[in-house]
Amino acid sequence: DMGFGRYLPNWTAIYCFLFAMLAVRWRLPLTLLVTLTFGWLTGSRNFALALGVVGMGYLLFPIWQWVLSKTSRTIVLYLFFAGFALYVLEQITNGHWAGIYLFDERILKFHADPIRMKWDMLGIHEWTQNLASFVWGVGDWPNAAPNPHHSLIHTLLERGIVATGILIIFIINDLRKHARGMEPWLLGWFSLGMYLHLNFVTMFWVIAILILRCRYIRNGVEVQEDAL
Repeated sequence: DMGFGRYLPNWTAIYCFLFAMLAVRWRLPLTLLVTLTFGWLTGSRNFALALGVVGMGYLLFPIWQWVLSKTSRTIVLYLFFAGFALYVLEQITNGHWAGIYLFDERILKFHADPIRMKWDMLGIHEWTQNLASFVWGVGDWPNAAPNPHHSLIHTLLERGIVATGILIIFIINDLRKHARGMEPWLLGWFSLGMYLHLNFVTMFWVIAILILRCRYIRNGVEVQEDAL
């Protein structure tokens, strides 16, 4: 409870996902099991979605390795993720697509969310209301106000197209450059911000960069690529 009078599981789930990434990077299976268990107990649907994307990433591992081998392709992939996530939310919210309900568990119930869709549209409206806000953003958006639950929209709203473009190039270039063997987890991290206001100007992205920069050492020798 962050003071809003209700339980907010997603922030705990973000830390659980980051610890899971670190556990995979350092090959700590017990730590991975614990963090995944804690993430499941949060009941965060974003956590479940991110793990599903990780699983799909391993199924198509060679493809994602090729895509993430260049910054330009990775940026295009992230922008596709951002647009597709908004499109899916719109289709489900408007009733064009049915939601997904698995095993009667909250963490696996993906249904219409009119409020979240409304907040995302509000963020786009505020960002594009004039040329100044489009280019430079509107500044720090109040936490108590309706926040766009979309990492890209939230960053554009606060920082504008110029700063956001620079941040995307810098952050994604650094992430993909050190993600060798961790490509599925990087995809999961991207998807985690599609329905959360996990904007680029937060410590979460710095922590993700630091985790991917960590290397696995075996017998005093740095291992360049993680095992699947």
